[in-house]
Amino acid sequence: MNQDKDKAFRAHLRRLVFAWVALLVLMFTSLATAFVPLGTGNLVAGLAIATVKAALVIAIFMGLLREQMAVRLAAAFALGLWLVMVGLSGVDYATRPHAPATFQGNGR
Repeated sequence: MNQDKDKAFRAHLRRLVFAWVALLVLMFTSLATAFVPLGTGNLVAGLAIATVKAALVIAIFMGLLREQMAVRLAAAFALGLWLVMVGLSGVDYATRPHAPATFQGNGR
């Protein structure tokens, strides 16, 4: 029985160390891409790295993969709702008229 607990602890510790090393690698990758002029690629790379980091934190540190189906469905619903809100914000921004800003003179 004690060996089973020891094996489970070592497996859990391996997962945590893997996640920590992966987050460090992603952090340094993010730092490195900040100094490389990629144009729009910097935004894409930054968002991709941030997505992977968030997925690691959610899956390993928050333990979402080990939760019950109802909790996972609630998290998926929240993510879907957030994506809808981001999409609506993008549509709102894209359909606004582009009028120049008004100028307030100094009264002279």
